[in-house]
Amino acid sequence: MIADRHKLRRQLHELRKKPEDVAKLAAWAERVQASCAQVKARAASVPLIRYDENLPIAAKRDEIKAALLKHQVLILAGETGSGKTTQLPKICLEIGRGQHGLIGHTQPRRIAARSVASRVAEELATPAPRALNNPKSALQEWSQGQGRPLPTYRVMGQTGSDHAPTFTVEVSIEGVEPLTAPGRSRQDAEKAAAMAMLQREGVI
Repeated sequence: MIADRHKLRRQLHELRKKPEDVAKLAAWAERVQASCAQVKARAASVPLIRYDENLPIAAKRDEIKAALLKHQVLILAGETGSGKTTQLPKICLEIGRGQHGLIGHTQPRRIAARSVASRVAEELATPAPRALNNPKSALQEWSQGQGRPLPTYRVMGQTGSDHAPTFTVEVSIEGVEPLTAPGRSRQDAEKAAAMAMLQREGVI
């Protein structure tokens, strides 16, 4: 996973200084294997992708695929209704984007983002995204589904005044890289950390 690469490289660099530390090297190898397994699982879960041939962008999809594979930044312009919003995510998915990370899709409002997500899910014949009211519960369910222990949370720091504090909380799961997030309260920080881990691991 892209999210793991930098940290794994840094850890390997440190391990090369102490090659006799077999236990840490074995733990590092397990993290690499877990990350690779996640990529394979994502690749295997890609649904059959179909395009609406009535949309103008469908006729240009091969050109768009080639441009996406060649360029890191690509700007596409098209008339309203040409299919940019719903078809571009599918084009990205078809060329392998989303296997090593996330395909980001921005909208000006949450309701618009959910509408687009539901439409793309419908076109891919996959379950529509559900509202995530409690990310901590969702993370717990995911962890159990992976056969891992329950997530644990700990406060890493507190800044600001007593009236307006900011908490930094770390969430950790055995076999998964820990992650920290801030919040106005400990509960908010825990939810933010859980949400960030769900996003990083590609659960949502």
